[in-house]
Amino acid sequence: MSRNRLRWYVASTLLMVVSPAWGQIKWAQPWHHPDGPVPDTRVQTCGTPDIVTVIALDDFMCTQTGPITWVTWSGDLPEGPAQRFRPFFIRIWNHINTPCTPCGNPGMPLMSWCVVPHSKKIGINCDGKTVWGFWTPLSPAFTQTAGTHYWLQISEIDLPTAAPPSAGSINPGLVDFRWSTYHPFDSAFDADPLCPAMFLVPPNPGVPVASCDLGAICAPHLNPAGFANGPDLAFKLGTTLVAGAILAPTLPLPPPTVFLAEFRATTGGEVLYTDLVEPADDGMYAIDPGLEDGSYLMTLRGMGMGAQTRPIAIGGGVAMGADFVIDRFGDLNNDELVDGTDIPIIVGGLLAP
Repeated sequence: MSRNRLRWYVASTLLMVVSPAWGQIKWAQPWHHPDGPVPDTRVQTCGTPDIVTVIALDDFMCTQTGPITWVTWSGDLPEGPAQRFRPFFIRIWNHINTPCTPCGNPGMPLMSWCVVPHSKKIGINCDGKTVWGFWTPLSPAFTQTAGTHYWLQISEIDLPTAAPPSAGSINPGLVDFRWSTYHPFDSAFDADPLCPAMFLVPPNPGVPVASCDLGAICAPHLNPAGFANGPDLAFKLGTTLVAGAILAPTLPLPPPTVFLAEFRATTGGEVLYTDLVEPADDGMYAIDPGLEDGSYLMTLRGMGMGAQTRPIAIGGGVAMGADFVIDRFGDLNNDELVDGTDIPIIVGGLLAP
């Protein structure tokens, strides 16, 4: 068998950081197996985000004033994975008190985005569907005020339009995305003023009204005793985002494709932050390092690549980063050498059941 030298490019590293505060996850309600989805959340188009049937929303309240620069969420794609390459509509609403629930419901829209997210498989839900993890930067950022109650909407765009991004749903008129749920809604991040997730239905007439019944798929699992109004929805919001592309030929190793990122001071020394990086299907990755403004060294290693280190500067709302160009493959035992000691790992992988 001939050997080909594989060249890896980790390119276009982008670091978006805003505010002098620590970079941080502002809110976190991650999807957990086997939580199921809500049945629908669709708008007509980005330019005309009228509700098709219902839209799903969930609330959040941050403890520090500052920008939200990225969002991640989870969901399944009942009509096929091609939907993950289509635009999604994201909107943040204010909160009002109404008789719908004791804690109130979404009020008026504050800011919206039309995005094509990055995605990767993260599991299987109770409905037997593949769950996808999505993430995207939010530009411009949304600046939230500490202690203020907000609502997040994430919706499939149902209809194609002439204006970019032009592609609507892969099946207009059908549900092609279902937002995953998260429960219980009294998690460590949730507090007394917060509500379970809700639907909004089209106005008839006037302002949309809130529905207190989320109608989640696999409802017995998702509506435990004491939570009659349903669960929350799976999403995270954050301030600091290190994002970039890992571009390469198809790996000769089975997935998952996982790398290790380390951040140190420019003088070296101990690791200040470390995280596992699993790129999305399009090669993009994202990390929230939670570091103060300043200069750092970022090292990326794994999957047989030799460690590569580049300077990363955080501050002033935008951070300048360096591209990674990795041209070595085969160091499967991570001893910084490509030699015969890597062969047993390849053989073991081929013989594994």
